[in-house]
Order: sequence, then structure tokens, then C-alpha cells
Amino acid sequence: MILASAACLHQAVTFEADAKTTQRFSIGLCAAVIVETIYHCIMDEQTIHELSFLALITWVGIKTRSLIRKKSMSDVDKRMLRNMSLLGAGTLFNMSTHLAR
Repeated sequence: MILASAACLHQAVTFEADAKTTQRFSIGLCAAVIVETIYHCIMDEQTIHELSFLALITWVGIKTRSLIRKKSMSDVDKRMLRNMSLLGAGTLFNMSTHLAR
């Protein structure tokens, strides 16, 4: 779930970004995911894993909602897309919380 969330975050953050920004963000995100995964495996604890997943989902949601605000034209479309992004983020977090136990 961390990898899938990181991929979504990468797409949201680097949307319409230049190549240099995309490369820097990719390296930083990859390093953060590797460090989190190594810590999670070595220490065999779940809290940091869940907190990092929550942070990724929150960041994806915030960035997605800002893109919706910038790119959508009608208010009806904006409202529908915002609700869908909240539903998706909530569903992902609930799935990961219940399936990880």
C-alpha cells in the first residue's frame, strides 16, 4: 500500500512539473519509502508504517483536491470530484488498517 500511495503521490505532485522538479521529488520520495520500509522490516513494528501511510494518503488527498480546484470548470464537477477523492482516501486507509492486522 505504501508503494501504491507513493505512486499516486508522485503523479499528483509532479503533474505539469518540469523534469528537474520531477527528478528531485522522485529521488526524495524513493529514499523516504526505502528508509520507511527498512525500518518497518528491521524493527518489526506497525505504528510508523501506519503513520507514513496516513501521511501519504493525506498528502495525496490535499494535492488532488488542489488540482481539482485549479483544473475543474463547473462547481458540480468540483463537488463530485472532491467527494470521490475523500471516498477513495478513506477506503484505502480503512482497507490497509483492517487487512494489515
